[in-house]
Amino acid sequence: MKERFEGELARKWREQRVKRILESYRVEDVKNYVNEMNAPRAICWEITNICNMKCMQCYAYNKNIKDTPLTRTEEANLIEDFAANSVKAVELTGGEPLLREDIFDLAQDIKDKGIRVSLATAGVEITDAIIDKLKPLGISTVYIGIDGCKPSTNDAIRGRKGHFELVLHNVQKLIDAKIPVSLNTTVMNKNADEVPKIFDSLIANGIDVMKISGFNILRLKPTGRATNKLAPSLLKWQEICKWYTETILGAEYWGAPYPTGTVKTEDRRLVSQLIGGCLAGRFLIAISVTGDVFPCLFFRKKVGNIRDSSFIKIYRESPILQDLRDRSRLGGKCGTCDKREVCGGCRAQAFYEKNDHLASDSCFYNRVE
Repeated sequence: MKERFEGELARKWREQRVKRILESYRVEDVKNYVNEMNAPRAICWEITNICNMKCMQCYAYNKNIKDTPLTRTEEANLIEDFAANSVKAVELTGGEPLLREDIFDLAQDIKDKGIRVSLATAGVEITDAIIDKLKPLGISTVYIGIDGCKPSTNDAIRGRKGHFELVLHNVQKLIDAKIPVSLNTTVMNKNADEVPKIFDSLIANGIDVMKISGFNILRLKPTGRATNKLAPSLLKWQEICKWYTETILGAEYWGAPYPTGTVKTEDRRLVSQLIGGCLAGRFLIAISVTGDVFPCLFFRKKVGNIRDSSFIKIYRESPILQDLRDRSRLGGKCGTCDKREVCGGCRAQAFYEKNDHLASDSCFYNRVE
């Protein structure tokens, strides 16, 4: 009988993941941050628009982009600002960040400021030479997108034949090199039934899932190349979230914003407020290749540009970002929900559905359609 990602194996994986997360945060630091939120802890930085994929769900796709990318001097100044304002982590994304020739110099500049660096990639450019350059940088995590449990589904979504097999091959190479690797999946109507089977597929292909540091799911947002026609139904999204909460996240640990969850300790409640639920404009912000600032990668509402104002001034003074940091301002059922402080609803989802970043998003917990 083929091994599956369930039962004892899933429990051990959850325990390992929770331990790693809790070890990453000092409770006093978390208390101070949750109380103040005067700077983002993390930045998602799009460092290039160049890409060799044609993913259906691409949030960054913009065929009309004309603005000039940030210069290296502007980037160096931005990194200085990150360090001066105690940013803890920067995720380099794109486009395909590994297609930028000086990515390793940029990553080194960030690391030299004592900031953790992670990388979000489609996974096709991870050659032996790339791994040799990644290892000395001490990359905290390489995030790789996978959107199905079989080649036909994944490759159709990603717009590149052979992507699935290449990703599995390169995930194993990263594991062998002891570089932390985490998987990202966008849930849409074309792959929703396969999402719970992705880890089973990894196991079937000989990958030790205990060496996978994380697995993140995202409900498709109608931005960039994506449209609402690709979105999963609310019922299907509920089904996926229930599986994800119980099997991947571990509702027994966090008190996730679903009926099965209970918060068991004050420490975990605080960490849930920091990294749980919607992070947009709170824990993180996103910066585009041209310096535009967004609440997150998927919430493409421009709140400023670092050529006009510092990123920290934008973070602190943008009315939209101020709204996102104060969940007492949430409207509808999100505003009165008992999970408000550890969830807050998806602000991007609310914005795209109702053109109101403080409205309730479509949510199965409160049955908001």
